[in-house]
Amino acid sequence: MPAVEEPRVAVWWVDPGEMNTAMPADAVGAEDAAAAPGPETVVPTLRRLIEERPAIGRVSHP
Repeated sequence: MPAVEEPRVAVWWVDPGEMNTAMPADAVGAEDAAAAPGPETVVPTLRRLIEERPAIGRVSHP
């Protein structure tokens, strides 16, 4: 959503959810962390947000 003071500035809030990375593996164990998707499934959607710059709304990754 554009800022009133700086209309060219946009801010997006991103919550990719649980991902299979080293941090959750250290916290809950590698086996439990492996049930979550890896970053490679979320990164394409984040890149799409950066490239398309949607005005507002919810975006889901496939």
